[in-house]
Formats: sequence, C-alpha cells, structure tokens
Amino acid sequence: MKKKVYPLRCLIFLVIIAPLTLTKTLPVAWAKVPAPCLSTLWPHEKSDLLPDPDLIFGKLPNGIRYVLMENHEPKDRVSLHLNVQAGSLNESDDQQGLAHFLEHMLFNGSEHFPPGELVKYFQSIGMAFGNDANAHTGFAETVYDVLLPTGSKENIEKGLLVMKDYARGALLLKSEIDRERGIILAEKRTRNSVGYRTYISSMEFVFSGSKITLRLPIGTEEVIKKADRRLLKDYYDAWYRPENMILIMAGDFDAGLAESLIKSAFS
Repeated sequence: MKKKVYPLRCLIFLVIIAPLTLTKTLPVAWAKVPAPCLSTLWPHEKSDLLPDPDLIFGKLPNGIRYVLMENHEPKDRVSLHLNVQAGSLNESDDQQGLAHFLEHMLFNGSEHFPPGELVKYFQSIGMAFGNDANAHTGFAETVYDVLLPTGSKENIEKGLLVMKDYARGALLLKSEIDRERGIILAEKRTRNSVGYRTYISSMEFVFSGSKITLRLPIGTEEVIKKADRRLLKDYYDAWYRPENMILIMAGDFDAGLAESLIKSAFS
C-alpha cells in the first residue's frame, strides 16, 4: 500500500516466476480469462524437503490454511499476515488495477471497523499505520501485514478480527471508493519516474509476449477512473475465497491459544 517498488527486486521476482507466465505468443482470449489461483498445497507437500519442525501447519474445513511459529525473542511482538493468493495476474481486461484498488479499500471500512476506525484502533494499542500495519499487491498475491505490540489473547483476537474483515467484511462504500480513487491516481502519477519506466521497458523486453507485461499491479488509468462497487465486489467475491487464503503468525505468543482463536474466528 505504501511500499516502494524497486525495479531490480521486481525484475528478479519476475525472473523467478517467469515459467508460470511465459508463452511464445499471447492468445487473443487469454487476457479475458482470469488466471487460476496458486496451489492449495503447502510447498513441503510437493517436495521431499522437510519444513522447520517448529512450524505448525493447519487447514480449516472451509479451506483457509494457517502456519504458526512461536518465537519469543524479541518479546511482546507478534507478526500477523493474511496472504491472499491472488493479484494482478488474476484480473481480466476490464479489471486491471482492481486488485490494488481493493487492497486500499480494505482499510476504508469493513464490518467491524467503519471508515476511519481501523487506523484509530491501531493507534489505540500503540501501532503506527504504515510501519505496523500495511499491505502490498503483487502479480500473484495480495498480502496484509499487522505487527501486534503483544501476544495477549485480547490483541490476537482483535488482530484476527481485522484479518477476518479483510477476508470477507469489506463495505466498499461509494464515498470511500471515490475518495480513494484520487489517491490511487496520484500514486500512479508518482510512480511514473525514469526508474519505473526503465523497469517496465526491461520487463517488456525480457518477457515479451507474456501476460505478465499486461498486468502491472498499479493498473490502467481507464479502469481506475471507472472502478465502482460492482467491479470491486466482483473481484473480491471471485478471489477472496477461503481456499485462496493463508494466515501466517510468528512471534511471542502461545501457539495453542492462537490456533484455537483462529479456528473460532475463521471457521
């Protein structure tokens, strides 16, 4: 949401995921068909490499997966993340930029946090919006990050409530959409630097003919300007599904307690 894009890092990332996206020619109908979600298997379920034994993996009946790791140094810090396995590659032609737009909107009103209240809550428990609460949209994922000040039951419960609202509680109010539209257009203009244009040119050269060159997360001005609740909700309903989500928690907390709270919040 407020993270800088570094061309070299992005290019390295693209090289890594290139086998998933490259093709010699771009089929005419391809851009109209959303990409499938990533595998619902854990990486170690497709490999002979064993995961860290301190990791706790789980999956709820509805498909949401979670992975927990207790790490008691430093004390009183808990890192909580919701990884939605969908990004700009999952957009159709008339959705270019909606994954990123939606990411912004999830901070602007949800079932348990009306517009303006989420940031106030973060600040009330000593968190700084931007440093301790943020998000980013990539080609194949959208990730929401919260750094809780303690691993108390109350903080974990409230943190999971925030994640639950990200997952399925967005209000997508027209007034908030219209307000955020200007912010996103300004972000798009700010990105239009020599470095960013060089990054795009390099990507188009390296990945010529692949879908990834047509799905920059920032999207197109045309789509951003016309985005409304229906378009955003269509993307939200299609991709923010339990089987596309992974909840990650690491830090100074009791894993048994956290696991029970996750099941209570997301089942």
